[in-house]
Amino acid sequence: PAQRVMHTSDAFFRRFLMLWLGFGVLACIYTLFWAREALYAAVICLATGGAAQLCLRTGHTVVARWLFVLPLSITTALAPWLVNGIRTPVLANMPMMLVLAGWMLGRRVMWGMACAFMVALTALWGLEQLGLWRMPVPLRGVDLWFIVLSLSVLACVIVMSELIGNYQADMQRESAWQERLSSTLQFASLVIDCSPVPIRVFNQAGRCVAVNEAYAQLIGVPCTLLLEESLYGAALQNTTGLAADCQQALVSGEPLQREVQAS
Repeated sequence: PAQRVMHTSDAFFRRFLMLWLGFGVLACIYTLFWAREALYAAVICLATGGAAQLCLRTGHTVVARWLFVLPLSITTALAPWLVNGIRTPVLANMPMMLVLAGWMLGRRVMWGMACAFMVALTALWGLEQLGLWRMPVPLRGVDLWFIVLSLSVLACVIVMSELIGNYQADMQRESAWQERLSSTLQFASLVIDCSPVPIRVFNQAGRCVAVNEAYAQLIGVPCTLLLEESLYGAALQNTTGLAADCQQALVSGEPLQREVQAS
């Protein structure tokens, strides 16, 4: 299941990265003509997306994830110190960055990043309260706030929707595999029970997991007792070499023929 989830996550990451690069191009055009003070954010979007895309093309998917998440996270944590402190719309990207980190790099990275964000915000708030830090850039207009907040909400919804879809798809595949396995086991059990040939099945631990009535009649022992018996029990150990041969067959996975006399 983990490999299937990772595969679907990689597939979505490729699509998401293309959307991200398109957003970066549009952001560069917008900031270049109408909000030059925010041009750095658009440039960072293009730089991180381009680096991640290059790694994906070379097959380094894990490196691509780190190159996408880490620079954006560092920028999100440091930007408030350079612009409007805890009043900058850049902070609206923190939830999205945590979602991306948890999805692509795991829960430990996500929690570590959340702690780093909280430390940075607490330090900035404390310095401002003590009068040691002052906002270097006047508050921006409401249009930029609206754009950043709207895009953050949209990105979070897209990512979470894909995560939920991946989880549901994985659970459906797992359920289908469980049904196929159950059907196979039921069929195998039916074949063993109805076979006129004496059959007894052991697992690799040496435990008897199946036995049919033909075997029980041949040995003269009830099936319930045979199911409780181990391959390494006294009854089979007394049969010269049988337990050792069975153990060898279980370990090697190769068929082995052996004739014994039932008394």
